[in-house]
Amino acid sequence: MSSKDIPTLTSLEIKVLVRELKQTLSGARISNIYQVSDDIFTIKLHIPSVGERELLMWIGKAIFLSSHSVPHPKRPPAICMQLRRHLRGALIVDIEQYDMDRIIDIRLVKSNRRYLLVIEIIREGNIVLVDEETNRIIAAHKYKRMRDRDIIPGGIYRRPPPRGIDPFSKEVLDALSSVINSEKGVFNVLMKYLNVPPELIREACERRGIDPKEKTYIVHDQIYGILDEIRELIKKVDEDPTPLVITTKSGELKLRTLEFMIDKEVSSKEYFPSLNAAIENVYFKRILEKIKASTTARSRKLLEDMYRKIEAQKRALREVEERVQVLFRVARVLSTHLHTIQEIIEKVSEMIMNKKLEEAQVLVRSTLKNILKRDVQVKILPDKKIVQITVNSAKIQLDPKLSAGVNISRIYDEVKSLRKSSERIRHAIEETRKRIEELEKEVIEVEESIEEKVTRRDKAWYERFRWFITSNGFLVIAGRDRKQNEVIVKKYMEPHDIVLHADIYGSPITTIKTGGKNVSSKDIEEAAEFTAVFSRAWREGLACIDVFWVKAEQVTKSPPSGEYLKRGAFMIYGKRNYLRKVKLGIALVVERSGAEVTLRVVPSAKAEAYEDRIVLVPGRIKKSTLIRTVLRYMKKLSKERSLKLFTTADQLHRDLPTGGFHVLECRGIFGGLRIDE
Repeated sequence: MSSKDIPTLTSLEIKVLVRELKQTLSGARISNIYQVSDDIFTIKLHIPSVGERELLMWIGKAIFLSSHSVPHPKRPPAICMQLRRHLRGALIVDIEQYDMDRIIDIRLVKSNRRYLLVIEIIREGNIVLVDEETNRIIAAHKYKRMRDRDIIPGGIYRRPPPRGIDPFSKEVLDALSSVINSEKGVFNVLMKYLNVPPELIREACERRGIDPKEKTYIVHDQIYGILDEIRELIKKVDEDPTPLVITTKSGELKLRTLEFMIDKEVSSKEYFPSLNAAIENVYFKRILEKIKASTTARSRKLLEDMYRKIEAQKRALREVEERVQVLFRVARVLSTHLHTIQEIIEKVSEMIMNKKLEEAQVLVRSTLKNILKRDVQVKILPDKKIVQITVNSAKIQLDPKLSAGVNISRIYDEVKSLRKSSERIRHAIEETRKRIEELEKEVIEVEESIEEKVTRRDKAWYERFRWFITSNGFLVIAGRDRKQNEVIVKKYMEPHDIVLHADIYGSPITTIKTGGKNVSSKDIEEAAEFTAVFSRAWREGLACIDVFWVKAEQVTKSPPSGEYLKRGAFMIYGKRNYLRKVKLGIALVVERSGAEVTLRVVPSAKAEAYEDRIVLVPGRIKKSTLIRTVLRYMKKLSKERSLKLFTTADQLHRDLPTGGFHVLECRGIFGGLRIDE
């Protein structure tokens, strides 16, 4: 279904939706704003007593509150940055429909400044941020000048002209009385004068038994009956809406706030507890498909550019290194024949002065060919009085005015300069490789997250960290970075806990939450392996590393007098208990709950507890390759076995250690998985 075939919210649906959103969003705070496609925005919200939700806005189509997450781009465009600057942290104080039109006003406040965020679903749609006190435009998705108003930065925000008359207003009767004898059809007349969706007019005509195409002068006074029916339908929607989605026999989807008599060719109906839920059902999957198409197309184009760039960099590196080899060999050989080269330079200098250029070329060529043991091309540049020799396509210039030693020294200087250039190119290649990995990861994340709608749930406090449960049921948490290490030590570490750290710079603070109970050596060994895996040791490709543990009461953030501790650093007092040569290994395991499956990362010491597992150690398989292969395998398996996978590429990327991988074994449902290095 193309975007043109997707229904646009009507003013009646917006009326019901706004009433639902008003109850939910009042008091919500904006966490962030993303532009996930050219015309799709999402506002990440924290709603008291509900948690995190996303308000999705498809410009010109729809708006709804979602319990599902969509992929967020890492590089926000300018409009997104403007909205973030003003609205991140803002509080939603009200939401309402403007003048029974397809316009939603969201009123916000931040630092005593009041904003109006206008969502225009009319025409091709727009998002406009307005300073509510001055009524001036701060930012807009689309800036444009129109016949009836202008949307320009700093300009006064003016509402679009009303499309018609409110059916409950006093003016509506006068307007209809002026056209009661019109030869135009009833539907066309009412569409011109009333600000109501076309479906409502057709439904009112159907319920009154009047053909919408009938000429108005024939219907005459019955047009007032149609108006009454329209009013009754709106009241019914206000008092007791029946949100549903119907699918016609032709496959067309239609949103409804009531059951309509005009819906005759219906193949299915699906009822929902709220209109927001019905809208989400219609739009969410299509938004994901649209995001996938735009994001993957953009990322793949960037990837193609990066592939071309890295190939050009590699070619440049080869050329530089080849020139370095040639120049270095030439300089070294010439150095061993310094006396001969000095004699040749003196003779050539005299020949050039006497304009015996051909003789000079022959002399240099024969001498260098004999010394270098390879063919040499020689050319005299008379204007510069320079001898240019070419060895293996590498051009070298000798200046007869300078001594042999100085000429050779200049060749060595060029070798040094080229080696520095070589290092710069190598660094540039590494940066390009990193960028390619980022883009490949982005493509994987989008493709995989589009396939599965992962329902948001309230997370436990420890799920922000790395975590697992030991064989004896103890919770183990580890920091993902210095900031989280700091948080664990300051907020979550209790005196009776056990703290572990790998004997290497760049290790997480790992804490076993003992709850005051005795911890076995097996629990400590599992936590030690977990610590080793997520230390720098995995990235360095080490097979094992020492890990020590202490009691939490030995750990403090207070440095000795006169010293300072950086973020993530801490002091340990007393004896350290070492576990020597702790092996680095993890298992990617499957946890089941009925038909729902989740992939978890646990230390390999605990792998035997899981039937379905992949045991991994440091190796050469790229992280992106591992994630892509595993998720595609699981997705295929989920379809075959009617399972629902609750893991995304982004989650796996966060949960797995940084570096390469080698597969030791695949058991259970992973028995058919193959990952080539």
